[in-house]
Amino acid sequence: MSSKNATSVAIITRTRDRALLLRRALDSVARQTFRDYHLVIVNDGGDPAAVDALVATHPDLSQVSVIHNPESVGRERAATVGIAGSTSEFIAILDDDDSWANDYLEVTVSWLRTHSDGAVAVRTEVVTEKVDADTIVEIGREMLKPSSYEVTLSDILHTNYVPPSSMLVRRDAYLSVGGWDGSKTANADWDFMLRLLRAHTVGFVDGPPRAFWHHRHSEDGPLGNSVFAAAHEHLQAEQVIRETYLKRALETGDPVGYLAFIAGLVKNLDTTVWQRLNIVADRLEQGDDHRYGSRLGEQIARIDQLLNRLDQNLDLLDRIREERARSPIRRIGHATRQLTSKLFGGVDPDATDPPRHRV
Repeated sequence: MSSKNATSVAIITRTRDRALLLRRALDSVARQTFRDYHLVIVNDGGDPAAVDALVATHPDLSQVSVIHNPESVGRERAATVGIAGSTSEFIAILDDDDSWANDYLEVTVSWLRTHSDGAVAVRTEVVTEKVDADTIVEIGREMLKPSSYEVTLSDILHTNYVPPSSMLVRRDAYLSVGGWDGSKTANADWDFMLRLLRAHTVGFVDGPPRAFWHHRHSEDGPLGNSVFAAAHEHLQAEQVIRETYLKRALETGDPVGYLAFIAGLVKNLDTTVWQRLNIVADRLEQGDDHRYGSRLGEQIARIDQLLNRLDQNLDLLDRIREERARSPIRRIGHATRQLTSKLFGGVDPDATDPPRHRV
């Protein structure tokens, strides 16, 4: 462990028994063109000797400290342990299975020093891979949310498309909104983003991808990506966060709680409808429209029932908030009905609702 001199950026990396992945993350930090950083590795209950040995192979790291938790405190609390163990103007989280372009810190620090945003995110690429023995094998790449050119509260209420490894945050902004909630089992990054965006703007650096979010769909255990290996845990945590915000809204009138609830309905609708329509499209492409005609009709009817049920939920919210005319549910419901009507007929969309196109 090196001495903790004041630096511009604290990089927090959480890890546990994933030396193969951690090596890549350390390589990524060592290659940064911006050198005024302090890397804090939080070994959350893993083998201390393996982490220390790996750090020893990277003398090119500017400044590094290792915190060994004797027992695991969980992913989210491990992040708070690392942040508390650092002092810096800016905070970055680089998960042990993710990586950065060489100029990631240079570009993001420059942005925050020339803009007033509380944080800044970068264009991110999703890298699909698998682990074969002691080798990481890349399968493919695709840009994360390529149609997005900004980070907004309205979008983040639906889905957090800014992974922790894709954003640099001012420490003052981090502290002003209460920081990362380590008591959560998952999705603490999403909860933090909701609070951050209420109080601050988040800038966005376009251009080539500078953060790489690595996914291993087929892996579980220590090498798994938590978004997939712990998918159910993530879903439950998201529901708890939305429920907490809604209850707070009912008690205090905080509008974000209502918006989080509506966004959750939209997300469920989006997932259900488009899953069913993709099934329909696949079967039509296979020429099975006659064989499955009856079942497709049932699926379309089911979609319509879901829309009607969401309309009923919306009516309740409309009475609470008196904002029926601007309801995003009705706009999305109208757009979905229009699509199914064009494909199959028999659905009569409400012509008075303005359409909203799916991105």
